[in-house]
Amino acid sequence: MPRNYFGMLISLVLLILTAPFELSSSAGRVLLSIIVGCILLSCSLAVSPGKHYSWTALFLACLTTLLWAGTSFFDVFPFNSVPFRGFTYVCGLFFLVATLCFIVRDVFSGKVTHNRICGAVCAYLLAGFSFAILYTMIYFVDHSSFLHSDQAIDWSLLSKEDRFSLFSYYSFCTMSTLGLGDIIPGSKITRALSWMQAVLGQMYLTILVARLVGLQISQSEHKRHEHQHEA
Repeated sequence: MPRNYFGMLISLVLLILTAPFELSSSAGRVLLSIIVGCILLSCSLAVSPGKHYSWTALFLACLTTLLWAGTSFFDVFPFNSVPFRGFTYVCGLFFLVATLCFIVRDVFSGKVTHNRICGAVCAYLLAGFSFAILYTMIYFVDHSSFLHSDQAIDWSLLSKEDRFSLFSYYSFCTMSTLGLGDIIPGSKITRALSWMQAVLGQMYLTILVARLVGLQISQSEHKRHEHQHEA
């Protein structure tokens, strides 16, 4: 089962902090690729059982990192082709969702610890980035699926890094129900995914808080009974 989420949390926070900066330059792409690689490697550690390392998770993490770097640095065939980019998005999405399931299962079991609280935050952030990848995939197929100020976003003006930053922004605004309204879903599937993400985001926070409070109360009662028994 997962053991330590602190490294993953640091990597995810670093990814968030890069959002305001220009990442389409060579230095920006290198930085973003390193951070993405750190996140995926920390995810592979999280899903590894106990002290044993999961070589399957490590392979998927390295594969997804290499695919991401390939689409970022090489604007030639096959790296710039639609199937290659689509395969990269699918691999990234699958790996993040699989890690998210492992973390949620661990967070909602056992004692309340600082590590599990870090895991709960990581799960929320991973969910936001997973939806961001999903929105990017949909927009890659249908450019009218999202609108900006009632106008279609010009795909040709956005780099791969800018697209991910844009949809990460939209994803977290939706999941937190902030809803600034500057980017709006323009198709049935994006509207459906948006309201589902908003509902899931609020349900997760509500259930998580209730679960952590319940576990904390249970642990406190158990310790109190132990002290009374010893006395």
